[in-house]
Amino acid sequence: SDTLYGLVGLMERAWSSIGKVRAPTLYLYGYNDEVIPKTATFEAARRLKPDDRSGYYRDGWHLLLVDKQAERVWKDVEGFIRDPAAPLVS
Repeated sequence: SDTLYGLVGLMERAWSSIGKVRAPTLYLYGYNDEVIPKTATFEAARRLKPDDRSGYYRDGWHLLLVDKQAERVWKDVEGFIRDPAAPLVS
């Protein structure tokens, strides 16, 4: 239960910090995510700074970086690292 409590606390701190991070931010979400609720995700995305980037993957699940379309997500991450101001590759 301590691990679960810690994880929930970490998720809550991350959610409440959206839009306050000074570094360029890339926010990714999979349409089929069954762990993170869509309502909370979209509310958090609305709080991103204008220069932040977000990716919404129609075939994505919770673990975007290892699911069936991981290569597409990795290319977006790489592109963001190279130029945070550029549109995502996908």
